[in-house]
Amino acid sequence: MGSVINYTQCPNCKTEDAYTEFWYKSGEEMINCTKCGYYHSSFIVRDEEGKAIKIDKDKDFSLDNIEWKDVHIEKPYCSFRVENKDGIGQIATLESKKELDKILADNDFKYQGAIKVSYSRLFRGKIKETIVWKK
Repeated sequence: MGSVINYTQCPNCKTEDAYTEFWYKSGEEMINCTKCGYYHSSFIVRDEEGKAIKIDKDKDFSLDNIEWKDVHIEKPYCSFRVENKDGIGQIATLESKKELDKILADNDFKYQGAIKVSYSRLFRGKIKETIVWKK
């Protein structure tokens, strides 16, 4: 399915490090900030086979007859990042320090191909980056 990706200003931290992705065939969309972790998405609820779930089973498929889910993390704890040596990275929005502590306790990133593990968060109006591990 095709999508359009653009960078935009984050509604939370006001940096230009947020990106939006809009899937033009389905109308689904998402915004994620790589600095503070702000996240908002609106997407179609699908069954195990990937088919959209209808609200009224007796009516035809239409945008107003399918279930939508809205996920909004306005004030996240942080944006967590893993950069790998092969150029592929991972990013996640974490909602609490407890989530961050669990990820750090459960993973040994130096043995998983990581070259840098860090997180950044909005603290007193400024983005603060913490490098957890760097090769």
